[in-house]
Amino acid sequence: MRMIPDLIISDVMMDKMDGYALAKALSNQDKYNHIPIILLTAKSTPTDRLKGLRLGAIDFISKPFSFEELSQK
Repeated sequence: MRMIPDLIISDVMMDKMDGYALAKALSNQDKYNHIPIILLTAKSTPTDRLKGLRLGAIDFISKPFSFEELSQK
């Protein structure tokens, strides 16, 4: 049986699929579009943040980040 996560934490900058593409792909699937996504990023301009939020991310955490901040979110 496959388990569905309660939360997805993803980096924005990845090799094959960036975090924006991942958020978009997940938000377009009924099975996964309810899962909250937090993006980790060194790119934290307002434009970058809005792009991620429009694609389904619920929050951003700028790198470097603290585990305590991640845990609180």
